Amino acid sequence: MNIKMPFIFVIIAAAATVSAAVNDDKLSLYNSVWTEKVHKLATSGDGKKGKKLAKKCSACHGDNGISEDNETPSLAGQKPAYTFKQIYDYQHKIRKNKTMFKKVKKLSY
Repeated sequence: MNIKMPFIFVIIAAAATVSAAVNDDKLSLYNSVWTEKVHKLATSGDGKKGKKLAKKCSACHGDNGISEDNETPSLAGQKPAYTFKQIYDYQHKIRKNKTMFKKVKKLSY
């Protein structure tokens, strides 16, 4: 399967390759790339299931996705693909956050 990726994803993939040699947790997001596997998972998801699961997020991320805590990001207005990718990255420890890992580690696609 040949996926046509927008130019920005090519730049991100190049940055991931360049930064792979840097051993710094703060740069873990540079390893967050849209692989073919991740793209397939994101495009084959069940939106209704995701919406139901997202209700659990309001405890920390606020009602309607608007957080009242400055340390917790708001999710309102984020594109579904972006949110999916962040969850995937937490599950696979590409993004490192113990709380988020515990919350999403058992989610399935």
